[in-house]
Amino acid sequence: MTYARDVHPEYARVRDDLEHGSSTFVLLPSLDREICVAETVRRQIARPFGRSSPAEEAVIRSRFDIYAALPLLKIETMRPVAAVVDEIVAAVSRRASEAGADILRAMPVIKAADFDDDRIKALLTRHLEGMHTNSPPGHVFALDWSGLQKPEISFYALWDDEELLGFGALKQLGPRAGEIKSMRTADAHLRKGVAAMILDHIIAEARRRGYARLSLETGSGPAFEPALTLYRKYGFTDGGAFGDYQKSPFNQFLHLDLTSHAT
Repeated sequence: MTYARDVHPEYARVRDDLEHGSSTFVLLPSLDREICVAETVRRQIARPFGRSSPAEEAVIRSRFDIYAALPLLKIETMRPVAAVVDEIVAAVSRRASEAGADILRAMPVIKAADFDDDRIKALLTRHLEGMHTNSPPGHVFALDWSGLQKPEISFYALWDDEELLGFGALKQLGPRAGEIKSMRTADAHLRKGVAAMILDHIIAEARRRGYARLSLETGSGPAFEPALTLYRKYGFTDGGAFGDYQKSPFNQFLHLDLTSHAT
């Protein structure tokens, strides 16, 4: 939003769309100019941008005026995260009501899976059938219904209103390690980003718990390639067996270092 309007042929149009978007907000440390500038400079000089503090301050001061002039809701972020989120959710709900559309209801929601839900049971059955079809005997380690209900397992389902999009699980291996289990997308929603949304949630939860490493076991062959591509895109790398697994010509193990920068 701080570039000249002629910087790119499409920039002016994109900027206008953002300025008038129903879900666009301006997040600032503070609405007070001096506090906002001081806090932003403090954050920026801690990063390897190379500008001196006075130079950074000059840039931030000019940008503050640009953001302050935008005809958008301004939200202060120098307060508890929950308060910021509450204000954003309230604003989105208010705008949705004014527009006569339920925006929040249209957004996929991930939550703890309900073990009494027949839709989840049906997708789990489909998942297990697929694992057995595409794996040699004795090489299926997917969790069944009882396995998913063990205390060390957190099982999540992604929903679009009443439609189940997919699910995934996080297993605690120890105080600093976790394992991804039972990743499955409903057939009708393949290649729509469902697995990425679930993976984002699991990785965020693993970081929140303070895990240093997130691991997974999977198979080999065409049926497993889409998942392997996704995991590697997120920074997972090949590694050795872990837990009770044994290496074989079929299975493979991937690990994500959570002590490095966020993916």
